[in-house]
Amino acid sequence: MRLENVQPGDTLIHLTNYNRIRRIVTVDRVTKTQVVVGHFKFRKLDGGRIGSDRWDSSQVAVPKPNELEEVRTLQLQGKLIGKINDGCQINLLRKMDLGKLRSIYQAMRS
Repeated sequence: MRLENVQPGDTLIHLTNYNRIRRIVTVDRVTKTQVVVGHFKFRKLDGGRIGSDRWDSSQVAVPKPNELEEVRTLQLQGKLIGKINDGCQINLLRKMDLGKLRSIYQAMRS
């Protein structure tokens, strides 16, 4: 995907692991041929990462409509799953209202 109109401060989607992992990133700097995000440089021509080897499929892209909200939701879901799965958080579940616990259980079963 071409990134000619990208400006510093714009929000992009960083795709890694053969597009299976998506993160929201902000453009730091733009040159004639590159987009810089943090310490990574990407080609404006196709969004591919500069300096990566053939096993690395890292690239950036302009988000599609509703994609930012979808990625934010997936990131929050992952954080919540991690918190629930963390053995230290089991005490929080024990303190939780039975109705809330039932809701979580029902959601896990569906």
